[in-house]
Amino acid sequence: MASPFRNVKYGESRGEGHKSGERFRSDPADRKAFEALSQVQKDSLHNQANLYGKPFFSPKYGVNVDPEDGVLSNRPIYSDNTKLTYDKINKPFSPVNIKEEAYEKQNKKMRADHKKDTGKTLGERQTSGTGSRRVSFACRFGGMAGDMTDDDGSPSKLAMALKKWGFSSKGEAKAFCSKNKES
Repeated sequence: MASPFRNVKYGESRGEGHKSGERFRSDPADRKAFEALSQVQKDSLHNQANLYGKPFFSPKYGVNVDPEDGVLSNRPIYSDNTKLTYDKINKPFSPVNIKEEAYEKQNKKMRADHKKDTGKTLGERQTSGTGSRRVSFACRFGGMAGDMTDDDGSPSKLAMALKKWGFSSKGEAKAFCSKNKES
């Protein structure tokens, strides 16, 4: 059954004309949506609000999420029958996207530091072919100790480095090294 209330985006003028002195009402469906979420889902949504840096509305779960307070259990209904609904997130966040952005930022800094220290620019990644730099990378990284995933299940830095050079695993890099290295 469709809700009889119109949704209002955060910052829009509707609802701002709420009659002063009148208490806000709330829709019981909002409380039910909140209670239907597991604590893991609530924590995940709260983390997304922190990454997003402002409150947002989750259409999937039908709840507002605030970076400070987490998932909100009630959405106020104004006297004009509109509900407070924050903006939707345009791009979903995932640990992989965030880790890749952080990896690229760290890699860019490392490259800048190398140039500052040595005066030389590191070459671009070779994602295909059998060039000597790619073979050297595969030999070094194919034999590195370490897991391909971190404790939270997201790709490790080792996995991301291999991926950036066109390898899906340490085993693939080792095989490439064995096949293409010069004796």
